[in-house]
Amino acid sequence: MSTPHALKNVHPSHRALNWVWDVDLLDWVVETQPGGGAGGAVTVTGIATGQGNPLLFVSIAQGGAGTTQLVAADATRRIKVVSYVVVMSATGTMKFIDSAGDLTGAMPIGINGGAAVMGQPSSPVLETGVNKALSIVTVTGAATGHLAYFLEA
Repeated sequence: MSTPHALKNVHPSHRALNWVWDVDLLDWVVETQPGGGAGGAVTVTGIATGQGNPLLFVSIAQGGAGTTQLVAADATRRIKVVSYVVVMSATGTMKFIDSAGDLTGAMPIGINGGAAVMGQPSSPVLETGVNKALSIVTVTGAATGHLAYFLEA
C-alpha cells in the first residue's frame, strides 16, 4: 500500500474535510469547475461512480433565507445527489426542489442544527428530472454546507 495523498486544489469549503485516498486503488484528478452553484463546483475525475460519471461537489452558501440554485440544469441529464451536509443559521425549514416541484418535504432544522445525508452512486439520496436545475429553499434561516452529485441521462 502506498502513502495516502491529500487532494489538492479543492474548493475552500471542502478543505476542512481533509479527504485522503490511497493512490494504489484509484488515480484522482481534481479540477476546479467554473459556474455551478453558490460556490462553484469541484470535479473529481478518474473515479468509477458505479455509473461511470465524474463526481461533482458544490458548496451551499445562502446569504439569507429563500431559494438558491445549486446546480444548473443539464439539457440531457438528471442531477443525482449522492450526499449533502446542511447547517441552518436560524431555526427554520429547508427542502430541495427542481423546476417541476419538491424533491423533499420541508425539513425543520434548529438554529445551528443541520443534516448530513449520505447515499451512494447506485442509490442517490435524490435526483432531478432531465433538464431541471437543483435548488434549495429555506424559510427563516440561511443554509450552508456542501453536496456531492453526478449527472446521468
